[in-house]
Parts: sequence; structure tokens; C-alpha cells
Amino acid sequence: MSSSVIRSTLEGTVLNWAANQSPPIPVSIEDVTFVRDLTLPYLETFLIPAKTFIRSVDGLTRRETGIFQINVWQQSGSGMGLMEGIAESLINLFPVIPKTGIISIDRIPSISRSISDTAGWRGLSISVYYRLESQSY
Repeated sequence: MSSSVIRSTLEGTVLNWAANQSPPIPVSIEDVTFVRDLTLPYLETFLIPAKTFIRSVDGLTRRETGIFQINVWQQSGSGMGLMEGIAESLINLFPVIPKTGIISIDRIPSISRSISDTAGWRGLSISVYYRLESQSY
């Protein structure tokens, strides 16, 4: 397996959820051109790979780990309620259950303190700790 499989699986989960919200929530994918709408909150995703471990003597079993980060953004001055509600919904997309599909979530996703940018936007970051076990032949 590779980062591209991990990325497409985790991003796909967020893209599907966001498209089914009313109204749909725009999603900025890492290194894809995106223009934010000043009237809507939006999501921003990043894959942050960590160490890859060899899990067998023959070197065929690997464990890939890392963090999938989702930032929830909205215009400053709107309060935290909407962003916190979106963040909680996103956390619920990634339950801690062994082997959810091909990727396991190692712990309950967490929300960090809010951040601001210089363009008048406020954000919350959600960290999803993932693990993928794979065999190569």
C-alpha cells in the first residue's frame, strides 16, 4: 500500500460527507487549486505520514502510520458553534474500530485550539491518527 491509497480513502470519506451536507461544504484538497467562498465555511485536508515499520523478519509486512488533518474554516466573528458542530461530525466519521476497511484509526480524533489567518478566517484543526497494515510479495 502507499500514501496514495491512504490519502484517497481518508479524503474520500470527507468528500462524501461534505457533499451530503445541506448546503454542501466545500473541501480544499492538498495541492489542488481552491478558491474559498467568503460566505461558506470550508474544509481543508492534509496527509502527514509518519514512520513506516517493518513488522516481519522477512520484511514483507509493513505498518504505515500518520495523521490525517482536517481544518474547518469560517469567517472570523461568527462564533465557534458552527465550526465545533462540523468538527464533531467529522470526528464521528472516523471511529476507533480495528480494521475499518483497510485503514485503522488508532485513537479518537482530537480537536486542537482555534487558529486565525491574516485574511479574517478562523479555523479548528482535527487530527485523525491512522494505521495501515500491508503485505508485499
